Amino acid sequence: MNWSNCYRDDKLSQARISVSDMQKRASQLYNALMEKRCNLTQKLNEGVHNVALLQNELISDYLYDWKNRQKLQQVGVPFKERDRMIDEIQTEFEMLAEQNWQLRTYTCWQMDLLRRGPQISGHVAQTANLNSILDNLTKLLCMLVSQSFIVATQPEPVLKTQHKFLAEVRLLIGDKLGIKQHLVNTNVTVRIIA
Repeated sequence: MNWSNCYRDDKLSQARISVSDMQKRASQLYNALMEKRCNLTQKLNEGVHNVALLQNELISDYLYDWKNRQKLQQVGVPFKERDRMIDEIQTEFEMLAEQNWQLRTYTCWQMDLLRRGPQISGHVAQTANLNSILDNLTKLLCMLVSQSFIVATQPEPVLKTQHKFLAEVRLLIGDKLGIKQHLVNTNVTVRIIA
Protein backbone atom coordinates (compact mmCIF):
# COMPACT_ATOMS: atom_id res chain seq x y z
CA MET A 1 0.00 0.00 0.00
CA ASN A 2 2.81 2.36 0.82
CA TRP A 3 4.48 1.56 -2.46
CA SER A 4 1.30 2.41 -4.46
CA ASN A 5 0.96 5.74 -2.59
CA CYS A 6 4.56 6.60 -3.46
CA TYR A 7 3.89 5.61 -7.08
CA ARG A 8 0.77 7.82 -7.18
CA ASP A 9 2.61 10.72 -5.55
CA ASP A 10 5.44 10.32 -8.05
CA LYS A 11 3.00 10.31 -10.98
CA LEU A 12 1.16 13.30 -9.53
CA SER A 13 4.44 15.16 -9.10
CA GLN A 14 5.44 14.36 -12.70
CA ALA A 15 2.04 15.56 -13.93
CA ARG A 16 2.40 18.82 -12.00
CA ILE A 17 5.87 19.39 -13.46
CA SER A 18 4.58 18.56 -16.95
CA VAL A 19 1.63 20.97 -16.58
CA SER A 20 3.96 23.66 -15.24
CA ASP A 21 6.31 23.16 -18.21
CA MET A 22 3.38 23.35 -20.63
CA GLN A 23 2.14 26.54 -18.98
CA LYS A 24 5.61 28.09 -19.28
CA ARG A 25 5.79 27.06 -22.94
CA ALA A 26 2.28 28.41 -23.61
CA SER A 27 3.25 31.67 -21.91
CA GLN A 28 6.39 31.91 -24.06
CA LEU A 29 4.35 31.23 -27.21
CA TYR A 30 1.77 33.82 -26.17
CA ASN A 31 4.47 36.44 -25.57
CA ALA A 32 6.12 35.62 -28.90
CA LEU A 33 2.75 35.89 -30.67
CA MET A 34 2.01 39.26 -29.09
CA GLU A 35 5.48 40.53 -29.99
CA LYS A 36 5.09 39.36 -33.61
CA ARG A 37 1.67 41.00 -33.86
CA CYS A 38 3.01 44.28 -32.49
CA ASN A 39 6.00 44.14 -34.85
CA LEU A 40 3.73 43.45 -37.83
CA THR A 41 1.43 46.33 -36.89
CA GLN A 42 4.45 48.60 -36.51
CA LYS A 43 5.76 47.53 -39.94
CA LEU A 44 2.34 48.15 -41.49
CA ASN A 45 2.29 51.64 -39.93
CA GLU A 46 5.77 52.31 -41.32
CA GLY A 47 4.59 51.11 -44.74
CA VAL A 48 1.59 53.46 -44.64
CA HIS A 49 3.86 56.34 -43.60
CA ASN A 50 6.26 55.62 -46.48
CA VAL A 51 3.44 55.35 -49.02
CA ALA A 52 2.00 58.65 -47.76
CA LEU A 53 5.38 60.40 -48.08
CA LEU A 54 6.01 59.05 -51.57
CA GLN A 55 2.48 59.84 -52.68
CA ASN A 56 2.72 63.39 -51.38
CA GLU A 57 6.02 63.90 -53.20
CA LEU A 58 4.62 62.40 -56.41
CA ILE A 59 1.47 64.53 -56.43
CA SER A 60 2.81 67.75 -54.91
CA ASP A 61 6.13 67.82 -56.72
CA TYR A 62 6.31 65.70 -59.86
CA LEU A 63 2.71 65.89 -61.08
CA TYR A 64 2.44 69.56 -60.12
CA ASP A 65 5.68 70.29 -62.04
CA TRP A 66 4.38 68.40 -65.08
CA LYS A 67 1.10 70.35 -65.02
CA ASN A 68 2.95 73.67 -64.74
CA ARG A 69 5.22 72.79 -67.65
CA GLN A 70 2.16 71.79 -69.64
CA LYS A 71 0.61 75.21 -68.99
CA LEU A 72 3.83 76.95 -70.00
CA GLN A 73 3.86 74.91 -73.21
CA GLN A 74 0.53 76.48 -74.14
CA VAL A 75 2.18 79.89 -74.21
CA GLY A 76 5.17 78.76 -76.24
CA VAL A 77 7.69 77.31 -73.79
CA PRO A 78 9.10 74.04 -75.21
CA PHE A 79 8.18 70.86 -73.32
CA LYS A 80 9.77 68.08 -75.35
CA GLU A 81 9.89 65.50 -72.57
CA ARG A 82 6.14 65.80 -71.83
CA ASP A 83 5.25 62.25 -72.86
CA ARG A 84 8.29 60.66 -71.22
CA MET A 85 7.63 62.52 -67.96
CA ILE A 86 3.96 61.56 -67.79
CA ASP A 87 4.83 57.94 -68.54
CA GLU A 88 7.29 57.99 -65.62
CA ILE A 89 4.68 59.62 -63.39
CA GLN A 90 2.18 56.96 -64.44
CA THR A 91 4.67 54.23 -63.50
CA GLU A 92 5.05 55.83 -60.06
CA PHE A 93 1.26 56.11 -59.63
CA GLU A 94 0.89 52.43 -60.51
CA MET A 95 3.68 51.42 -58.12
CA LEU A 96 2.05 53.36 -55.28
CA ALA A 97 -1.35 51.84 -56.02
CA GLU A 98 0.22 48.39 -55.95
CA GLN A 99 2.05 49.06 -52.67
CA ASN A 100 -1.13 50.44 -51.12
CA TRP A 101 -3.06 47.36 -52.22
CA GLN A 102 -0.43 45.00 -50.80
CA LEU A 103 -0.49 46.80 -47.45
CA ARG A 104 -4.31 46.62 -47.48
CA THR A 105 -4.13 42.88 -48.16
CA TYR A 106 -1.67 42.26 -45.30
CA THR A 107 -3.77 44.37 -42.95
CA CYS A 108 -6.95 42.48 -43.87
CA TRP A 109 -5.17 39.14 -43.37
CA GLN A 110 -4.01 40.23 -39.94
CA MET A 111 -7.53 41.39 -39.02
CA ASP A 112 -8.93 38.07 -40.22
CA LEU A 113 -6.41 36.18 -38.08
CA LEU A 114 -7.41 38.27 -35.07
CA ARG A 115 -11.10 37.54 -35.67
CA ARG A 116 -10.53 33.81 -36.05
CA GLY A 117 -7.97 33.38 -33.29
CA PRO A 118 -8.48 33.22 -29.56
CA GLN A 119 -9.62 36.46 -27.98
CA ILE A 120 -6.52 37.30 -25.98
CA SER A 121 -5.63 40.50 -24.17
CA GLY A 122 -4.61 43.33 -26.46
CA HIS A 123 -7.02 42.07 -29.13
CA VAL A 124 -9.18 45.20 -29.07
CA ALA A 125 -6.17 47.53 -29.28
CA GLN A 126 -4.70 45.49 -32.14
CA THR A 127 -8.00 45.59 -34.02
CA ALA A 128 -8.27 49.36 -33.50
CA ASN A 129 -4.71 49.86 -34.79
CA LEU A 130 -5.39 47.72 -37.85
CA ASN A 131 -8.67 49.55 -38.53
CA SER A 132 -6.78 52.84 -38.38
CA ILE A 133 -4.19 51.52 -40.83
CA LEU A 134 -6.94 50.34 -43.17
CA ASP A 135 -8.69 53.74 -42.97
CA ASN A 136 -5.45 55.57 -43.77
CA LEU A 137 -4.76 53.28 -46.73
CA THR A 138 -8.29 53.86 -48.04
CA LYS A 139 -7.87 57.64 -47.82
CA LEU A 140 -4.49 57.47 -49.55
CA LEU A 141 -5.88 55.27 -52.32
CA CYS A 142 -8.88 57.56 -52.88
CA MET A 143 -6.56 60.56 -53.15
CA LEU A 144 -4.27 58.68 -55.53
CA VAL A 145 -7.17 57.68 -57.78
CA SER A 146 -8.66 61.18 -57.81
CA GLN A 147 -5.29 62.74 -58.67
CA SER A 148 -4.66 60.18 -61.40
CA PHE A 149 -7.25 61.72 -63.74
CA ILE A 150 -5.33 64.29 -65.75
CA VAL A 151 -5.79 66.24 -68.95
CA ALA A 152 -2.84 64.87 -70.90
CA THR A 153 -3.37 67.08 -73.95
CA GLN A 154 -4.76 70.54 -73.32
CA PRO A 155 -6.83 72.46 -75.87
CA GLU A 156 -5.61 75.78 -77.22
CA PRO A 157 -5.65 78.53 -74.59
CA VAL A 158 -8.02 80.67 -76.67
CA LEU A 159 -11.08 78.83 -77.94
CA LYS A 160 -13.27 80.17 -80.69
CA THR A 161 -17.03 79.75 -80.58
CA GLN A 162 -18.56 77.01 -82.69
CA HIS A 163 -15.21 75.23 -83.09
CA LYS A 164 -14.30 71.75 -81.97
CA PHE A 165 -11.18 71.21 -79.97
CA LEU A 166 -9.22 68.19 -78.87
CA ALA A 167 -8.34 67.34 -75.29
CA GLU A 168 -7.03 64.03 -74.01
CA VAL A 169 -7.92 62.80 -70.52
CA ARG A 170 -5.68 60.13 -69.05
CA LEU A 171 -6.13 57.83 -66.07
CA LEU A 172 -2.70 57.12 -64.63
CA ILE A 173 -3.53 54.01 -62.56
CA GLY A 174 -6.42 52.37 -64.37
CA ASP A 175 -4.48 49.28 -65.43
CA LYS A 176 -3.26 48.40 -61.93
CA LEU A 177 -6.69 48.68 -60.32
CA GLY A 178 -8.58 47.10 -63.21
CA ILE A 179 -10.51 50.32 -63.82
CA LYS A 180 -9.47 50.99 -67.41
CA GLN A 181 -11.41 48.04 -68.84
CA HIS A 182 -14.62 49.60 -67.50
CA LEU A 183 -13.83 52.98 -69.07
CA VAL A 184 -13.80 51.90 -72.73
CA ASN A 185 -16.87 53.92 -73.73
CA THR A 186 -16.59 56.62 -71.10
CA ASN A 187 -17.53 60.19 -71.87
CA VAL A 188 -15.91 63.15 -70.20
CA THR A 189 -17.96 66.27 -69.67
CA VAL A 190 -16.15 69.55 -70.11
CA ARG A 191 -17.25 72.90 -68.78
CA ILE A 192 -15.63 75.93 -70.28
CA ILE A 193 -15.36 78.64 -67.68
CA ALA A 194 -15.13 82.12 -69.13
